[in-house]
Amino acid sequence: MQFLQEQGYDAVGYDPYSTTHCDPEIFVEKTYDVVIAQDVVEHAPEPMEILKTLDSLAAPGGIIVIGTPNATSIDLADTEKFVHPLHQPYHRHIFAIDALCKAGEGLGWQKLRTHSTPYTNMPLLSLPFLHHYMRASDGTIDALFDRSVRLKLWLDPRTYFYLLLGYFLCNDADILAIFKTTKKKQAEKP
Repeated sequence: MQFLQEQGYDAVGYDPYSTTHCDPEIFVEKTYDVVIAQDVVEHAPEPMEILKTLDSLAAPGGIIVIGTPNATSIDLADTEKFVHPLHQPYHRHIFAIDALCKAGEGLGWQKLRTHSTPYTNMPLLSLPFLHHYMRASDGTIDALFDRSVRLKLWLDPRTYFYLLLGYFLCNDADILAIFKTTKKKQAEKP
């Protein structure tokens, strides 16, 4: 968010569990050209309520971007491989890509495109590398901030393997769906 603000965008963030971004006033009579919900809907007790909130935040013709695990690509016979997309007990609902698109279309959204790879899949920053890094500690993202883990990692040859080749090993257990709202602007009152 700070990067976008530094580039001149009117960017705000909301997370009810964050001490710095928990102000619900961003929902009051304001809409946005782009609304992004990354790793949100799977945590909601009622994911359709989250989608409706995203719809209310998007300006007419606005873009809604949703990143979430993809139920279609999770193999429950190999839960160790899919431990992070499953993320139990925190992930309550995991959409299949078709179900997410159908839910968006039910709200009047037009699907622009989907990506069946996570936003972190790029050379030197892939999910297989991040998962390897996290497994070196307690399996959580907290490992990224633990300096004692780092020396252990750099002495492990698998670190270099995942760093350089993890990009090619990334599964499609995470998806990104991009929608455009089809609602029209309301005429201004005289």
